[in-house]
Amino acid sequence: MTRGCSVLAAIALALIAACRDTTAPDKPLVVTLSIDAPPTPVFLDSPNGPLIKCTFGLTAKATGTGTATWQDARTLWYIGPDRTAPIDTSNNAAAEVQQALGAPTISGGQTLHTTWYLYAGAPFEASLGFGYAVSGGQSSMASTRITCGPTPQGAVIPTITQIAVPSMSGELKVGDTVTVAYNATSASGVWMSI
Repeated sequence: MTRGCSVLAAIALALIAACRDTTAPDKPLVVTLSIDAPPTPVFLDSPNGPLIKCTFGLTAKATGTGTATWQDARTLWYIGPDRTAPIDTSNNAAAEVQQALGAPTISGGQTLHTTWYLYAGAPFEASLGFGYAVSGGQSSMASTRITCGPTPQGAVIPTITQIAVPSMSGELKVGDTVTVAYNATSASGVWMSI
């Protein structure tokens, strides 16, 4: 009885293997982009005012078969209390993406790592996408979302209670410094613009 069952099982496996479609297409190449860890915001001074900058690690992972060539990067910017629609878009050339990832292409089963940074004049969210074109196929975008700085949920908009601009004599010229002192319900300080 055991021997008969073994023979039947062997025949069934042989039939399944014979019926397998060897001409079926392989799984298409898909690239995903993810952040390695939440970015830490750094506040900077610049000639045009304060900036918030976030540096973060990115992982690009390819599944499926084939090879894709990296194309341009696109960043959609979300600033303010309503972050459902982007307020701006910026692009980076394909050469920048390829240099950052250390390769012009990515193949199925391959994982690449890079460090990227974004900055703006206010806390923001951004959707960062790396474009890629599959050999003999269409172009696609691998994207991820980044939050840099505090989010507007539950934030109280400060009310300016006092502002002072010192009296100035003469005309302002490019390169002059203007100092504005202010008090607000949640902050106070001095803002200088050059």
